[in-house]
Amino acid sequence: MTIMKYKANRPVLRSLLDDFWGTNIFDDTLLNENKWVPAVNVKETEKSFTMELMAPGFDKEDFHVSSENGLLTIEGRKEKEEIENEENYTRREFISNSFSRSFTLPDNIILKDIDAKYDKGMLILHLKKMSLPESKKLEIKIK
Repeated sequence: MTIMKYKANRPVLRSLLDDFWGTNIFDDTLLNENKWVPAVNVKETEKSFTMELMAPGFDKEDFHVSSENGLLTIEGRKEKEEIENEENYTRREFISNSFSRSFTLPDNIILKDIDAKYDKGMLILHLKKMSLPESKKLEIKIK
C-alpha cells in the first residue's frame, strides 16, 4: 500500500485535471506569486517509507508535522521582516511563506515511531511499517 496525496472531496473531473496539470488549476490564488508548495519524494522499502520534502530557507522550528485519523500533514511557515532606512525614506516589508501538504497513510504505519529531521533545506521523514506475521500454510483434514 502506498502513501497518497490527500484530496478532500473534489469532483472526479476536477481531480483528474489537477493531477494532469500538477496543481489546482481552478484555484485563483495561483495568481498570487507568493503561493508555493514544495514537491515531495516518497520512497518505499519493505520495512519503511521515506519522504523527502525540499524546503530551502526554512528552519526546523518553521515546520509542524502531525498525524490524525490516518492523515499525515506537513506544514511550514516562514516569516521575515525587512526594514531599510535610507536618508528620509523608510521601507518596511513583511514576507510570509507558508505551505501545507497532507497524505493518506496506509494502515501499517507505526505512528509513534515517525522520525523527522531537517538538514540543508531537506525535511526527511522516516515512517516505519508494522511487521506483518508471515503467512503459514496449514492443511486442514476434513472428517
